[in-house]
Amino acid sequence: MDRILGSIIDDYTTYEFFEMMALLGLVLFMIEWLKILRKLKKKQQV
Repeated sequence: MDRILGSIIDDYTTYEFFEMMALLGLVLFMIEWLKILRKLKKKQQV
């Protein structure tokens, strides 16, 4: 029983880790996208 429970906990922890990494990647992507858009906007104004 402990082995099964440990496996479930490990899987849940792994899932949470990958979910956190995916969200972090999305946030970093959005930040980079905003930087690119700001540069393009500045180029159009000049």
